[in-house]
Amino acid sequence: MTISFSAGNSGEDANANGVVDNDSIGAPATAKNVITVGASENQWSTAAPDAQFPCDTGLTYKSRDAYQKKADGTGYTCSEMGGTNLIGTGGSRWGFTADPLKSDPTAGNQEQSALFSSRGPTDDGRIKPDVVAPGSMILSGYSGLYQEGYGGDPTNPKNNAYQWDGYGIR
Repeated sequence: MTISFSAGNSGEDANANGVVDNDSIGAPATAKNVITVGASENQWSTAAPDAQFPCDTGLTYKSRDAYQKKADGTGYTCSEMGGTNLIGTGGSRWGFTADPLKSDPTAGNQEQSALFSSRGPTDDGRIKPDVVAPGSMILSGYSGLYQEGYGGDPTNPKNNAYQWDGYGIR
């Protein structure tokens, strides 16, 4: 059996130097003999690398993402977002105040750790996390809203593919 733990979402830049601080990882992710998994950014799309997180403008439900809210507290439809999910930057979504973190998009660079992901080293100097996996712009299991948007069918009728809509319109 292999034991794994999430690194956590405590990445921060407390000294406002534009670099995510070391030593934001805590227990149980710092335990010895466990695999600690951090978050990396997800690529825009492997199918359409220049698409920048598109969504289906035919979907009429509104985003539930806190970042994608209007001043009145209601969400946007995909059409209202111009067919592209609003992913935000480290400053707008996570509150980073210094560049490059402040203006860095929260997804799109699969070679970069997600800004919010906790990181080591541990107090005794071990490197953590041990591995990273995509942790931004991720869509998990079949969303009820996605299915409702397509009349209950679990696949997108436009391309017969399974759901993929990103942070906001899911």
